Amino acid sequence: MKFFTLLWVFFSCGMVVAQTAPATPKRMGSVEVLARLMGTSIEVTESYRVERLVRQRGLSFNPTDDYLRTVRSAGGREPLLAALRAAGQSALQENGRTQQPAALTDSETATLSHLVRGTEMWDRRSFNDAAKGLRAALKLEPDNVYLHLSLATVLLFKHDKKAAVEECRRAIQLQPDCADAHAELARLLDDPKDPKKAMPEYQEALRLEPDYASVRFQIGYVMLQQGNVDEAIALYRDGLQLDPKNAGMHRELGEALAKKGDTVAAAEQFRLAAVLPADSTVPKRIRIGGKIEGKKPIYSEPPVYPADARVSHVTGTVRLEVVVGTDGSVAEVKVLSGDPLLVKAAVNAVRKWRYEPILINGSPVEVDTEVDINFELERR
Repeated sequence: MKFFTLLWVFFSCGMVVAQTAPATPKRMGSVEVLARLMGTSIEVTESYRVERLVRQRGLSFNPTDDYLRTVRSAGGREPLLAALRAAGQSALQENGRTQQPAALTDSETATLSHLVRGTEMWDRRSFNDAAKGLRAALKLEPDNVYLHLSLATVLLFKHDKKAAVEECRRAIQLQPDCADAHAELARLLDDPKDPKKAMPEYQEALRLEPDYASVRFQIGYVMLQQGNVDEAIALYRDGLQLDPKNAGMHRELGEALAKKGDTVAAAEQFRLAAVLPADSTVPKRIRIGGKIEGKKPIYSEPPVYPADARVSHVTGTVRLEVVVGTDGSVAEVKVLSGDPLLVKAAVNAVRKWRYEPILINGSPVEVDTEVDINFELERR
């Protein structure tokens, strides 16, 4: 009797350990990798984020050349491609023996086909067709969190923010512990007029993943906007405990210390940021949609309505492709469409605009975006 009692105790303890032990992250599949790349931060292509996930979790497949080309067209840079190759080879090794990669099921192949089509349309900026491809993929894999996040990204570029928020919330329902889903929802909810609105989602993403650098930067930015300088300083110092060689975080800590008036400590952080190697994961230029981090220009001059266009009752929209420099000034302007009578006035106005510099991991980057300038005559 004592033997069976002891056996039951050991069995019960084993069940408790099994239930409380952290789950091993599931290896990333071909659909998940590509969807995560397409569904990165609403405004930027965080290829470095996907690279990190690949290195952490590994792959369940060995990427083909065609697949790697698709990843590149979706915004994947060489470090990510190298990580995919390495992780793919690792997936084929087990106990020192070479394994055959698991073949994709018919459903997985069909899902990937729709996703690749959506990615191609995304690359061409055909957002309606990109959304169709993603919705077709979701019909086959309705519970794929990153497909929902990818669709949210496309919907935002289609100017359907409400539907994009719904996709993020659906992703959170499917996987409440997905830091990426909370981060994407936070970025959608981010409102300069109400900085607290997105904070719970940012904080949840950081709770789930304390070394999620871009989320830490965004929380720090909101804190500084609210005047919570001490909290921002503590946040950055905690981040540097996790990543002491993060030049961007040293730079942001320096800015916060300078705002507090501690110029000596701020200078030391700027010095540390300067001597650390540049973050190779940060691109020189990113391409985003019509909003930059959800912020309006810090200075925007309305166009002067051309006299000849006014006399001729010409109205309409001029669409411009704009490159914002690392200092926030407009460096380049290219006309995409619009009435010739309105174009010059639109270009002259936008050239004087100024944005808050865009940061990735604390490093300023150039931004390629589109701007619509509307010309309407007053009604009498």
